[in-house]
Amino acid sequence: MVPNYWVSALREQGDLTKEVSKKIRTALDRPDLTQDQALSICGLVEMGAGALDRFIRSAKQQNLSAQY
Repeated sequence: MVPNYWVSALREQGDLTKEVSKKIRTALDRPDLTQDQALSICGLVEMGAGALDRFIRSAKQQNLSAQY
């Protein structure tokens, strides 16, 4: 059984990911997007991936299954 706080945390991560992905798609569709802006977006995506990796490692340390 997965503790409620993990379910809540995972939902928050999912909501945040959806929100950020919409904003990134909007930014990438801009014809006036600069290289610096694109690099900044790339950095944010990498930061998000790192946060997800840490979340998964933490779940594994708590012996939670990563089945999906």
